[in-house]
Amino acid sequence: RIDNRSYRHIAGIHGWLEEWCEHEPKPDPGGSGRKYHLFLPWHRAYCYTLEKNLQIVSQDNTLALPYWNWRSPRAEGGEPIPTAYSEPTVGGQPNPLHHFRMIINGRSTSGEVVNVNKDTQRDVGTWPRARSLRQIRERTSLQGQDIPQVLNEESFLEFSEKLRQGWHNLIHMYVGGNRGEFSNPDVAAYDPIFWPHHIQIDRIWRMWQRDHGAENMPEYMKDVPLAPFGRLKVKD
Repeated sequence: RIDNRSYRHIAGIHGWLEEWCEHEPKPDPGGSGRKYHLFLPWHRAYCYTLEKNLQIVSQDNTLALPYWNWRSPRAEGGEPIPTAYSEPTVGGQPNPLHHFRMIINGRSTSGEVVNVNKDTQRDVGTWPRARSLRQIRERTSLQGQDIPQVLNEESFLEFSEKLRQGWHNLIHMYVGGNRGEFSNPDVAAYDPIFWPHHIQIDRIWRMWQRDHGAENMPEYMKDVPLAPFGRLKVKD
């Protein structure tokens, strides 16, 4: 597709060329001293956008994006990346989940001239602080950021930041390594493995909501718009 339902267009919302993604907390421009932690709601809206578009083009309203449980014994025990995303071919045909051809030309919203024409690639396990899933689990545990620990956080702000800084960031570095696109927020969403990673992050947030309340976050955040997703706000 070449319209705004294309994978290329949706991937470009995150980084190049549109640069909409929310990661680190943002200070209130009104000077109140409060910070907006939009990482989780923004990425939920982002995954929702791809999922709804896949349902439309497939004419299947039950279609759902899968999650990659990188915290599972299976993943740690010998499946460093899910087979569905690591095999170059399926049934003798190129596997569309293995990589994506990035063709990005123009100027980013921050003014950077971008000229990219290449396949996404991965460089798994080459980043020193994330060489394996076991190392990530051990590192996050020492820093109080492992999944059982963050699920016990009472504060949404603490939960969100520990999940983002821990498993979220380290999986990006684990898959992307020194040379892969997954280490670079400008192009990470072009790699098809972006989606099961972020659905896993969203799944963990849902588990936290189940135990601590679906609307458990500061009231001042709830009416913040989630651009560019139409009229969606954090509270939605």
